[in-house]
Amino acid sequence: MSMGLYLGRSKEKVDYDGDFASFPQDINEYVFDNQHLLPFDVSPLLQIDPFSDTFLTTEQVKKLKVTTEHILHSPVLRFDELNYNSLKKVLILLNKAIEKGLGVLVEGD
Repeated sequence: MSMGLYLGRSKEKVDYDGDFASFPQDINEYVFDNQHLLPFDVSPLLQIDPFSDTFLTTEQVKKLKVTTEHILHSPVLRFDELNYNSLKKVLILLNKAIEKGLGVLVEGD
């Protein structure tokens, strides 16, 4: 259930050679399984199908950015260094998309 994120203008116009980030599978699964315990909105993440490709508009990217920031700074969640760094890369990619007015293709397994 690992999800790869790429910048793009549409589902058909994605820069596969450019920036890339991967949303950690175990964090995605934990959020899904424990969403009722988390004190913030996780729906932007849960609305992404981890088994297919989903294109997020800039507005959806903004919402996913807020959710990712909450996950990253949540006192409820603890990460190893690899997952922490992966989430930081996701935030960097989401910020680039917002700054450039692009969307993000989330590629599922």
